[in-house]
Amino acid sequence: MRLSEARERIKDYCDMENVTNPESGISVPYEMVDALLVEFAQFEAENAELKQVLTSDETLEILADIEHERWSSWMQWMFDHWTDKNIARWKQQMLTPYADLPEHSKESDRKEARKTLAAIRKAKE
Repeated sequence: MRLSEARERIKDYCDMENVTNPESGISVPYEMVDALLVEFAQFEAENAELKQVLTSDETLEILADIEHERWSSWMQWMFDHWTDKNIARWKQQMLTPYADLPEHSKESDRKEARKTLAAIRKAKE
């Protein structure tokens, strides 16, 4: 709903200075309601902008590039450290939910997630 439409609807519940909720009977100064409507409209605009960024082909390509870089680095590290002991450890890690990982493993995952968040922020600029 647009700001102008919301203002018109609210006027149905207004006297000259207050907006009264027909169900509760609570009355609030119109200026306060209008200020909230303006904030809501700004939030809606920001949400629409974020949705556009998150669904853009450009953002998809940025994230895909990051994911490829992450995968390539991991594969290189794996091949450099390929041992039966590491393979057993990696299998165990694959079966462990994130919430149950040790803190150092969680921080490693957070580090990678921060790269993704940085890319999203950059795409939003």
